Amino acid sequence: GLAAQLAAQRILAGAAEPFAVEEARRALAEGIERSPGAPVRELVALDVAFHTAIYRLSGNSAIEDAVSGQWPHFRRSM
Repeated sequence: GLAAQLAAQRILAGAAEPFAVEEARRALAEGIERSPGAPVRELVALDVAFHTAIYRLSGNSAIEDAVSGQWPHFRRSM
């Protein structure tokens, strides 16, 4: 939640890098386009891409660093 809030604030303030905003939009659009019958591995990869983009947009490297070590566990549980 904090990462999303920070990302939104940075986007609204014009402080977010345009390529990072596009990366998040692209990840979200790809996730939305997938059907419920898509392979789980593909859906997990899209989920990781979207959340990673939000963490980067937050501008708080501690968030991205803290989560990066947890992705293997998240992927396994997904």
